Amino acid sequence: MVADATLAVATVDAQAEVAAGAIPVAPALVIVPNLRGMSLRKARRTLKEVGLKISVRDSYGDKIPREYWSEYRVRRQKTEAGAEVEPGSRVRVKARERIRAASGY
Repeated sequence: MVADATLAVATVDAQAEVAAGAIPVAPALVIVPNLRGMSLRKARRTLKEVGLKISVRDSYGDKIPREYWSEYRVRRQKTEAGAEVEPGSRVRVKARERIRAASGY
């Protein structure tokens, strides 16, 4: 019976510390979506919807200016799809230029 009383007091004390801000509450984790094949603009929107950010490089490791993002597709992502990360985290991706088929003669 004494053990039950000690457990109840410990639980109430822990709840009071969390409510008072003494114990930091861990943020809920976010699941990283699969971005492969998406345009960079769509990948950015998708990540923004779940509270994540994107960091983009081309196959040479250079940054791609935003005005060209519609011309690139995600080739690979550093953080795997399905991984759980903290909100606000950056997902690093490698992108390549979309291949456009020639038309005409």
